[in-house]
Amino acid sequence: MFEGNKPHFWGGSTYISDFWIYYGENIDGEIKKLNNTLSIHFSPKPIKKPANYKIKNNLVNALHFDNLNFKLAVIQVLMYDLEILEPYFDIYDFAEQYNGKEIDTESETIIKPALNFFKKLPIPKELATKVEEIYMDG
Repeated sequence: MFEGNKPHFWGGSTYISDFWIYYGENIDGEIKKLNNTLSIHFSPKPIKKPANYKIKNNLVNALHFDNLNFKLAVIQVLMYDLEILEPYFDIYDFAEQYNGKEIDTESETIIKPALNFFKKLPIPKELATKVEEIYMDG
C-alpha cells in the first residue's frame, strides 16, 4: 500500500504492491529467512534523447525576468508541460555531459550548474503567449 509516493511501513516489513519485504526482525523479534527474495533497483533513464546544453546568447527577442522563480515557473510550462522550449532539460543527461566537478544528482542541495543553466537560458518572446496558466505549488 502506498501513501503518496512512499511505501507503507508496518511491523518490521515494508509492503509494496503484493510483496512483503522483510528487513531484519519481525514483530516478535525473530529474524526470518526468505526463500524467495525480491530485489528492487531503480535506474533512472533519460526521458528524451541527449540534449545539447550549450546556451546560445544571440537571441535578441528573449524575455527578461527580474525574478528567477517566476522564470522557472514559465520554463516549467514551456519545457515540460507544453514541450515547446528546447533543450528539454534532464538532470541525469546534464550531469553526464557536464565538464566541471561531478554532479551528485541525488543531492538535496541546489545543483549550481543546473541553476546557472536556467538563469542563462533565453526564452523567445513569441513563446510568452503560449503560457496561459502557471500553477505554483509550495
